[in-house]
Amino acid sequence: MNALTEATKPRIAASRKSILEMNKHKPVSAKVGSTITTIVGAELILICNATGIPEPSITWQRDEQQISTRGGYVLSENNRFLTLKALTRDNAGLYTCVASNLAGSSAEDVSLTVAG
Repeated sequence: MNALTEATKPRIAASRKSILEMNKHKPVSAKVGSTITTIVGAELILICNATGIPEPSITWQRDEQQISTRGGYVLSENNRFLTLKALTRDNAGLYTCVASNLAGSSAEDVSLTVAG
């Protein structure tokens, strides 16, 4: 068999939780698929667990724009984790994890609201 016949489209483990955390001293951690409301100054860690053959590469978008490590974003563990420190209202939006390999791609969103 060749790599193409063994390849599987990426799958992303998603949560369908609504998270409300108003303590800026407690980091918020959430899987993609969540809806999150938190406050200015909080730290947020978004988690994207993707599987597939071959192992998918993970990228992140905010409001359909590619995220890089500029602008206060921290990507770690092959982009599985996206950390936003000291949130501001400007960080609110739709964050998307995209997992891709030669068999295709999958995406899951996180909706973030930052209260003031």
